[in-house]
Amino acid sequence: MPALADRGEDLVERAGVEDRELKPKPRSKWMTKIAIATDDGKTVAGHAGRCRGFLVFEAEGQDIKGKLMIDNPNTRHWDALRTGQEHEHGHGDHATLTEALGDCKAVITGGMGPHLVRDFEARGIACLITEEQDAEQAVRSYLEGRLVATNVSSCGCGH
Repeated sequence: MPALADRGEDLVERAGVEDRELKPKPRSKWMTKIAIATDDGKTVAGHAGRCRGFLVFEAEGQDIKGKLMIDNPNTRHWDALRTGQEHEHGHGDHATLTEALGDCKAVITGGMGPHLVRDFEARGIACLITEEQDAEQAVRSYLEGRLVATNVSSCGCGH
């Protein structure tokens, strides 16, 4: 499977261990990336801001070509959930998260607060809330144009 670490023509790959030369990474212009909020790498998480990470699928047409798990860089959410501590909702900076998923066409999740929806949509990333539980099935349904989803913010945590 191809590596999913590239972000198209905007990012570069180091030519060696030293910072002497940078080269653009080749990438098909027909590739699409879709991120799935997940806690276990298999199922769709119920809350994108609190999930452990994102399973990023790379597809060409309707064919899934690869996938990569990316930790949720918005760690205060995951740490708070894991330790039972409170954290502020809707007031944080989602820039690290939206940057990490910046080359995705869509983010699919079971729920997402309105501030994160706004931040993703400002980057041109569609936010899809679904009841589908299987991550790979959600992507396949999305690619086939039959994912049952809404773009209405809903996370059930009082945002």
